[in-house]
Amino acid sequence: MFGGTHHSNPTPIFSHSEYPFSFVDSQQREYYYSRMKKEMGKYFLDLSKLIFAGIVLGNIFSGADFSRALILSTGLSSTVLFALIGFMLTIEGENL
Repeated sequence: MFGGTHHSNPTPIFSHSEYPFSFVDSQQREYYYSRMKKEMGKYFLDLSKLIFAGIVLGNIFSGADFSRALILSTGLSSTVLFALIGFMLTIEGENL
């Protein structure tokens, strides 16, 4: 089509041994995945705390009257959402 030969099965860029975590066995891989899930859970919990402090508390203590209910509901719902994701990932990471 573009002046080259057509290959039905192109060669892969990486061989199987070059993939990430190919040097570890399945038990070590499960350990790494559980650590990553716990760390992501901590990250989402930190996000929920920052959103609560920045948006919800900042809006309560500021004198701005612009769409206060919308900002508070958005801040509270995102805080709860990120906290739930963080708790689920942390618990999953501990159970693996």
